[in-house]
Amino acid sequence: MGHDTSKLSDEPRILVVTGLGGCGKTQLILKFMRVHEADFSSLFFIDGSSRPRIRADITRYVRAFGAEHSQMGFDDCLAFLSQPSPNGPRLILYDNVDDPDLDLPPLLPRGGSCAVLITSRNRSLGELAPESHLELDVMTVDESVELLLYNPDGTTNLAPGAQEDARAIAEALGCLPIALTQARSYMYQTKCTARSYLERLLNGKGRLLSHPIKNHPNMRYVSTYAAFDASFEMLPPRVQQVLRLLSCFHWGDFPLELIVLAAKFGFSQYDQKYIEHGDEFRIGKAVLEEIFLSDGQWDVTTLDNMLIALQNYSLVTLAPGVDTLLVQIHPVAHEWARSRIPNEEQAQYQAAALLLLALGAREEYTPSAQYLSSHAAHMNHLWDHLHINNAGAFGSILREGGLLHDSLNMKEKVVSVLRQRSDSSTIALANALHALATAYYGLGRLKQAEDVQVEVLQLRREAQGERHPKTLQTSSDLSRTYVAVGRLREAEILQATALKLRRQVQGERHPDTIAESSILAETYRDLGRYTEARDLEEEVLRLRTEILGPRHPETIKASNNLGCTYHSMGRYDDSERVLEEVLRLLKEVVGERHPDTLDAYGNLANVYRELGRLDEAAALQSEALRLRKDILGERHPGTARAMLDLAEIRVTQGKGLATRDLVHNAGSIISETLGQNNRWYSHYLDLSARLKALEESGGQSPVIKSGTELVYSPKSSSFMLLPALLMLIVAIMLASLVYYSL
Repeated sequence: MGHDTSKLSDEPRILVVTGLGGCGKTQLILKFMRVHEADFSSLFFIDGSSRPRIRADITRYVRAFGAEHSQMGFDDCLAFLSQPSPNGPRLILYDNVDDPDLDLPPLLPRGGSCAVLITSRNRSLGELAPESHLELDVMTVDESVELLLYNPDGTTNLAPGAQEDARAIAEALGCLPIALTQARSYMYQTKCTARSYLERLLNGKGRLLSHPIKNHPNMRYVSTYAAFDASFEMLPPRVQQVLRLLSCFHWGDFPLELIVLAAKFGFSQYDQKYIEHGDEFRIGKAVLEEIFLSDGQWDVTTLDNMLIALQNYSLVTLAPGVDTLLVQIHPVAHEWARSRIPNEEQAQYQAAALLLLALGAREEYTPSAQYLSSHAAHMNHLWDHLHINNAGAFGSILREGGLLHDSLNMKEKVVSVLRQRSDSSTIALANALHALATAYYGLGRLKQAEDVQVEVLQLRREAQGERHPKTLQTSSDLSRTYVAVGRLREAEILQATALKLRRQVQGERHPDTIAESSILAETYRDLGRYTEARDLEEEVLRLRTEILGPRHPETIKASNNLGCTYHSMGRYDDSERVLEEVLRLLKEVVGERHPDTLDAYGNLANVYRELGRLDEAAALQSEALRLRKDILGERHPGTARAMLDLAEIRVTQGKGLATRDLVHNAGSIISETLGQNNRWYSHYLDLSARLKALEESGGQSPVIKSGTELVYSPKSSSFMLLPALLMLIVAIMLASLVYYSL
């Protein structure tokens, strides 16, 4: 049968399928080859594990065509395959091309007479055919359940409760095809029920996933862990160390910027060190330097190469975060990697992980900060035994993630230890008490915050003097607490005194002096002294612009504060103009997901509400809420505050009854995270009362007073089922291969 060769390409048509070992790559392609066998004149199955094996298999296949080919060498065989076949296109599968050092293109036929399929754990092979690269990941839960209940003999397990148990197994195994296939085979061979297997799995996942499964035709490896081991053994030793270290953290969203940040500080310099480090610190530092330094020097390209190697074997994936890449490890692979740390090295890797995470606790904003709390929580089994330097760092990390009660516990521990030690310095105790007061303030425990701040102020005056910047900062902190409890006049006196001293000691243009002016301006606003607030904020904005430039985050914050004061003065058009520009700049400069940007959404939404542009206000606040849920989590206090602000707008729109669940959910979050002694819980109670009145009035929206201002402050805050979908994807990709080969 003749074929039109006018459509032949100079290059082979390639489909690359990559994924974790045992995810069903080969079985998927084999099933496709069986289904579409009639579409090709011949099928080749090539062992792609090494260059010699590829050469041997191709030579053997071509020589089998007849006596005229029996003496061909590899190059002649490849040239033969590169020529059009009179009987139709050929299909060649290069299976398990996993060696990252293998140069594959010279081993492929030229021209368009062959359709080439490649399976590999090496994701970088996708560069051979970027537009036809299929990356296999995990199954859906429903696909996983069907696989688990489908027996090899063709029967289906329909016992009572089997669906629920299979779903629990699928979730425990992260819907990983090889693990699900192993589970199904284990249940079939041992005759145990899904419920019994689930109990075994929960009591010893590592033992079960290491258990060899025999006589299974579709499993390349005898167990899930054996598949991972095969990849691990091919990694360079230092890359193995990186994987072991990563397994000490949570399996998801590890920010690579944390390693870069730690290297910047020499894998040793804490943001806050209370006492001398112990042996654990020195052990952890040695491990980090052994892994990440080359000849004693840091080079980020070394880290890049390590991540490339891990991705080449599909042991990790990289996902974009905010100003940092995030490392993801499949939960089952994560547990396996943790189990592969030798017993005698467990303490060393643990010390290195604790140190690396603690070095991420910084007073200044860093891209990694918002991702660290889940990793600190993952290490909660170590919290009671943390060195106080680590406890202090963990307290800061947990606060950033909204885990305020856990953060408080850490900070109370630090203070308790320092009070008991005779060798602790007054300044170290003052620093620890300052962090504790911040925790109390964040939880709305304002009396305790005030008491601690008074003590800190006294300690700093005695140890550092009245005019020391740290003393002045403590005075500012105390004044903020006074503002929160309504003691505005006392707050003003403290702030005015601190500003006068800062001007004398640090000068008009010092960042701390400018920041103090901004704080005093906020108090003037709270006192209703809007003209004085505006004058100070305009001066702050002028200085920030001159010193830092118009696009610096601190300059944009100054514009934000001025816009909020315009709002308070009733100058809504001016406020709208300033705050729209603030939001635009923040999106450009720090990104849409930055905390200041989220605050700017809320501030502008408040102005739109005052201007009667309720649909625009609701749209802005809805976007802010969506972003806060995504970034901070569903139960972060910042998310709850955004819920209340959105509910406020919807009530004004006359949609109050539809916000009942939103308001109640917000109240639950605030009570759980901040307690009930704070203005946000009071706001929740007020909204709840208004909703109740709305219900009693038959849904007629009451008049909303616009006097309540809640302005954000930038500083607050298996392969048997995969073909159902993937076979279609592969068929579409290969349609062009067949077409161009005809």
